[in-house]
Amino acid sequence: MRSEPPYKDLYIYQLDGVPSENLLPKNPFFLGCWKEDDFSFLFFSIPSVEAVDRCLSGLDGVSLVESYQMSYEEWQGGQVLVPMEAGPFLLHPYWIDVKPKRGVIRVPLDPGLVFGAGFHPTTRGSLEALSVLWNLDPSETVLDLGTGTGVLAIAAAKLDTSGRPNSVVAVDINPLCVETARRNVEINQLQGRIHVVEGSAEEYVAEPADLVVANLHYGALQALMDCPLFYEKKWAILSGMLRSQGDDILRRLGSQAVEVVRYWDDDPVWRTLLMRRI
Repeated sequence: MRSEPPYKDLYIYQLDGVPSENLLPKNPFFLGCWKEDDFSFLFFSIPSVEAVDRCLSGLDGVSLVESYQMSYEEWQGGQVLVPMEAGPFLLHPYWIDVKPKRGVIRVPLDPGLVFGAGFHPTTRGSLEALSVLWNLDPSETVLDLGTGTGVLAIAAAKLDTSGRPNSVVAVDINPLCVETARRNVEINQLQGRIHVVEGSAEEYVAEPADLVVANLHYGALQALMDCPLFYEKKWAILSGMLRSQGDDILRRLGSQAVEVVRYWDDDPVWRTLLMRRI
């Protein structure tokens, strides 16, 4: 069992523009490309200015903005990644060996290069909401929008002990998140139970599911709530909201045929809610 992160120093190159997949570097030191709107980041495990220059040489409209060197922990917000309990779950980096207590659901994760290691308060709130929901009404099919590392999709699949194939669809618009989620599905041996796809929340909200989970930034949550098909889901877990944003979402839900079953407001900053169609 590995006792330390598989990533040490990171060499990060910020680009104005997004290179196509076929033009990305092909060498063992290239770790991945994070794409965000009209800019991107290339990650390497060693200094790689020449590789970046070669990547950009055949591209129009894509240029190097800045380069950074930092440790993996610094990229993850300066935190040392340690096991964390949330509801019935024990999340931990896959390279740390743990011995969970009886009845605890273990979720090993490789956060990869996805910013945020799955230990954010909104993730904890969403995990607690999943546990509450399963005690009320276990869902047969789950749609996880903005899956990131795949942690919520994996948690939902582990709560569902029926073994149904493709009972969870995990969606993210970022290719690096999709790659990371697929790796975590494999680490948790849930291939065939979880289908990870690349796409937007608005595009996939039409997918049939008993439960939709959306731990997204406020703008994406607003766009999701503008989709009539969102309100056709039997259950929904929404998270990623700041305190004032949560108040606004509660007001918006007040005009819909839904009931807020529980609202997590114990964190000083972040909010999570569990709702159902009525």
